Amino acid sequence: MKKIRISITLQHFIRRLRLTLNHLGIRRNRTIVFAAPTDFHFQHILPVIRQLEGKPRLSITIITVPDWHRCPDIKNAVFMSEAQFQQKKWRFIDVLLVTEFASVPWWFCSGLRIGLFHGAGPKKGYLEILGQGGIDVVFSPGPTFLRLQRNIVKDSPAQKTRVIPIGLPALDDLYLTTQRRKKPANDKPLILYAPSWHVDPSLIAMDEIFLQQLSTLEDYHIMIRPHPNLLVPEKCAGTDWRQILKRYEHDGFEVSIEGSTYDQLHRADAMIGDYSSVLFEYLIFDRPGFIYASEDLLNTVLFPSTVPPLMAAYTHIQTTDRLSDVIAAGMVATARLREARQELTDDSFYNLGTASAVAAKKIMHLAC
Repeated sequence: MKKIRISITLQHFIRRLRLTLNHLGIRRNRTIVFAAPTDFHFQHILPVIRQLEGKPRLSITIITVPDWHRCPDIKNAVFMSEAQFQQKKWRFIDVLLVTEFASVPWWFCSGLRIGLFHGAGPKKGYLEILGQGGIDVVFSPGPTFLRLQRNIVKDSPAQKTRVIPIGLPALDDLYLTTQRRKKPANDKPLILYAPSWHVDPSLIAMDEIFLQQLSTLEDYHIMIRPHPNLLVPEKCAGTDWRQILKRYEHDGFEVSIEGSTYDQLHRADAMIGDYSSVLFEYLIFDRPGFIYASEDLLNTVLFPSTVPPLMAAYTHIQTTDRLSDVIAAGMVATARLREARQELTDDSFYNLGTASAVAAKKIMHLAC
């Protein structure tokens, strides 16, 4: 305990010294550290790093991601492990940007701690962690998030946390590509099913009956992109969804587990989701969407105020009976739901197409 108190005291001293040297202009260079627990998380901050790389008098440090398929090539960036980062705890660090609050080391308080969320879905558990404190600034993806986040920090230990409207940088390239190019043509309409995962296995929306019905649809090509944790039996009360999914694979029923969901979004003619953040992010394409989750489940996992707009923007699959008819009707209903989708898009995202540049500019301002 005594060592912890000494460590925190020294961190506060380093912080005061750094700010003083910055203010006096004695220290002109800035150091920014980026940390993400998985490759998917890192893809949310990579567009911001791309905006910052190569800038003069800026040092970029990246905490290595365990499941990287390939280490990214970034100009003048230093890569290090978490253990190596801890050894550098006494150096001057202006900003630490993370996608998970758990990625902020307990000892780090000498620099500004920024949280950039890795999605736009308003899950209760995902947002309520903000109330625990430990983050100085949160970059908010859209107006809905901003309202929820400010309400959370208002009466919590995180009262001093600043919530700043930024957008979702990971969507920039997808959005701009969609504006410039038409969707790839498919022999059959491609429907992407992206089931989410929940820490409480009883709240997982995917079930085998629905998978079986999807596998029988002859007029569509089905691609399933499960949340990575759905493929870990220990996180699903022992259920081995990987093996279950294999039972239904055939030419028209594809299971995608490589890369990111964002690699597949632009290909889909329609999407089926539950309470997954990707259901909000799919809005940028203005294409048909479906929700396979009960309204009670949505109200349990999401903030209830966010459920009605979501239900208004997409077609609700309430039963697996006559699934082909429900999907066909939903594909036709896309024009009728366009206004609701646009309203939800506007309320979910700031700065579509430019969020990375906005985030980079704000980081440089905060680092001063």
